[in-house]
Amino acid sequence: MPDAGSGCRCVLCAPPPREFGNPWVHRMLAEVRTRQWSVLGVAEDDEFPGWAYTVGLTHSHGLAELAMFGLAVDDLQHWVSTLAAAMTSGRVAPAASPIDPAVLGLPVHLRPMDPSWHEPLFGMAHHFYQGSHFRVRQIVWADRSGRYPWDDGVTEQSREGQPPGWLPADRAGHRWLDLLTE
Repeated sequence: MPDAGSGCRCVLCAPPPREFGNPWVHRMLAEVRTRQWSVLGVAEDDEFPGWAYTVGLTHSHGLAELAMFGLAVDDLQHWVSTLAAAMTSGRVAPAASPIDPAVLGLPVHLRPMDPSWHEPLFGMAHHFYQGSHFRVRQIVWADRSGRYPWDDGVTEQSREGQPPGWLPADRAGHRWLDLLTE
């Protein structure tokens, strides 16, 4: 956990002048205090698949937050939490990529996400860190043939269900840009 001199600008280390009234925020903060991170899910809708991401890994462990997109939200939350636990316990190196398929039960790579995706996709993390810089690593999953979104012949579900977060949003040329401009 950070100490007073760590430079952490999150709401726990540098409390804002007023309290948050949202019960979801209180729940997230309680989880970060007790578990050292929280995993939030964003439900799919008619236009976009769901996603899940951590809040608190940077604050508690100095690690990048984790995010995963495009599959059932409950599954995404489970995989994100499982990988966070493996990284914080030292079973998986934070910079490892690809991740051993035995860890999550599926093949994945970790890619650093460009900061241009952070505020629109990770609003609670943006508020938690009070607008200060935080890192996110995207957990990118392969299709059933082991191909990733950057590979030729990948399924549409894999390519379209996951934003190309490793590219700056304005150069991604992807349908997820519509979400960023809403």
